Amino acid sequence: FDSQSSPDLLSPAMYREFILGPTKRLIASFHQLGVRHVPLIIGGNTTTIVELYAGTGANNILCDSTADGDVFLSECSKRKIAFRRNISSVDFLTAHPDELRRQALQYMRESQMYSGFILGTGVVPYGTPVAALAAIRSAVEEVAAGVSARP
Repeated sequence: FDSQSSPDLLSPAMYREFILGPTKRLIASFHQLGVRHVPLIIGGNTTTIVELYAGTGANNILCDSTADGDVFLSECSKRKIAFRRNISSVDFLTAHPDELRRQALQYMRESQMYSGFILGTGVVPYGTPVAALAAIRSAVEEVAAGVSARP
């Protein structure tokens, strides 16, 4: 689906009426076939549908850069499913690498070290400076080493 199911394009009521049922059935069929990892990626600000989205049976959902990470953390940790929190793709071309590093550290701190948290980049635009990606990697390595895991 990607962003075609996002509240940016469809109201939560339309998501519930037209998208939720078929999605749940499709994901259930994957599970019946023995598929263990079933991600569901819907871009955009999905905060208003996070309960429905997390209730589809997928075990990995996207918290895009415009969505509320705290709401996703709460909902996904209750359900014990993973979520990927994306840094905005626009920032790769406009933000200084230090800002990207700061944002990556902030998202990881906000995740409260939840084991289902995945730091993501979304679609990295052509022309993204290598320094931008290196800054994010540096932040991940710091947290993995326990250097910046606490505020």
